[in-house]
Amino acid sequence: MKKVKKNNKPLIILVVGLLIAGCLFGFSFYKMNQHKEFLVEDKKAFDKKIADEKKENEEVIAAANKKIEQLEDEIDAIDVEITALQRQKTQVFHEDRGWSSRYYALEDQITAKRKIQGEKTKEIVTHKSSITKSENIIWKIDNEWDDYRYKNPGYKKGNPYWSLGLGILVTIVTLWAAGISQLFKVASNDKSYSEFNEIDEGDLSSIDVNDGKLLKKELFEKLESLLLASSKENYDVIRKLCTKNMAKSYIDEVELLKKHKEKLFIKEIENKGCKIIKVYKSNHNTKIMVVQKIKLYNYTKNVTTNEIVIGDDKNKVEQAFKLVFVKDFVPGHNVKKCPNCGANIKDATKVACDYCGTVFDNSNYDWYLESKVIISED
Repeated sequence: MKKVKKNNKPLIILVVGLLIAGCLFGFSFYKMNQHKEFLVEDKKAFDKKIADEKKENEEVIAAANKKIEQLEDEIDAIDVEITALQRQKTQVFHEDRGWSSRYYALEDQITAKRKIQGEKTKEIVTHKSSITKSENIIWKIDNEWDDYRYKNPGYKKGNPYWSLGLGILVTIVTLWAAGISQLFKVASNDKSYSEFNEIDEGDLSSIDVNDGKLLKKELFEKLESLLLASSKENYDVIRKLCTKNMAKSYIDEVELLKKHKEKLFIKEIENKGCKIIKVYKSNHNTKIMVVQKIKLYNYTKNVTTNEIVIGDDKNKVEQAFKLVFVKDFVPGHNVKKCPNCGANIKDATKVACDYCGTVFDNSNYDWYLESKVIISED
């Protein structure tokens, strides 16, 4: 089969995503510093503005108070004048023995004085209203900064929150896309060969196996034959060693290589270790799961240019697989299946299928491969 490349996509997504997020965070801190500088300068400008405005209103209040004092003095002076005219009017009334023209003239003067006094009182009220207004402005100025900075169009200058929020969002999406489970070896497929635990030898008796070493040797030889068969494009051997779906997968990949004018080369397979990690027996079949470590030459060449496309013909690679082998049976006697059509073959002496005519080696057909997953490759 074609050499399987390691899936580095989660790592690539993680690195690229974190680089983008880092750029956004860096930009945010830059904008934040810019924002702080703007606020400092803007606060200085604002403080000067409100100081000038406050000073202006304080001057208005001082001038109004001065004017009120002046008007009150003038009103007091008019009161003195009115009192004098009233005394004079009383004296004239006695001298003229009644209401004379002099009496009425004095009455008119008093009325005119009171009118002037009323106008000055109204002016005092106006100035007091002006003072109240200026005092309210000063109070508002003292509490205006928070309202001002949000209304000021320039306040958004250098605001870092949009880039900071986008950086957080990119980080979250990156972690989700890369998959947290890809960062830690939590699934069995992510384990290395050494991390798998082998079952006890006694557990093999449940599937009618007495010697684990012989079984491991047999399963390795089947895997070895299968890998060599895929390299030699020997479809008959592939079919007799695998389930129908597994055989199709191997053959399809060989055909795909041929379509691209490429060929797989597998040589000198060494057995570097095998562990039986699980067994299962039902009324219909027996399954055994193993992890197998091998060392081999494994590379692909372009048949036209004779150049190596994948792999290395000078150095061996070490691979570890998780394999599931299955053996079908019916209680009381072995029942094998045709590797091509899946028909039951009850006669152990048969070397060809009664239904499709496929020739097979029944001595090498007790166990056949159901699934194969690469768990590590160095």
